[in-house]
Amino acid sequence: MIDGLIAGKVYGQPQSRTDSRGRVFALGKIRAATAAGESLFVSCIVFGDAATQFLALADGDPVAAAGSITPKTWTDREGQAHPALDMQVQQVLTIYHLRKKRQRVQGDDGQQQDGGQSGGYMPDGGGQWPDQGDQWEGV
Repeated sequence: MIDGLIAGKVYGQPQSRTDSRGRVFALGKIRAATAAGESLFVSCIVFGDAATQFLALADGDPVAAAGSITPKTWTDREGQAHPALDMQVQQVLTIYHLRKKRQRVQGDDGQQQDGGQSGGYMPDGGGQWPDQGDQWEGV
């Protein structure tokens, strides 16, 4: 297996399943764009807290997933082989998570908690970068 990070959009609605020990896990697909402009489908299985996060997503929601990837191929009706990936997801990151992390860095009113003394504005206009001494949780 290969460790990887996939970004794309949820394809279809993720499904909830329960294993023999009663633990919930999720099954779903992510559609990721390739450099050639085609779509690559990633079949995902998600366990633990990440499964709850994945199940909250709907068709078309943007998402990034990190985990172990296994390359696969599938053959269409014309006999052409296409690439695909299977992924055992360990972490899920969504727009919701990014907003929550930004809110922790900024105050509720949109101002940074340190009184605006920061190293500059984020390139997407989503606030300001924290000072060098501030701790960031992985985003």
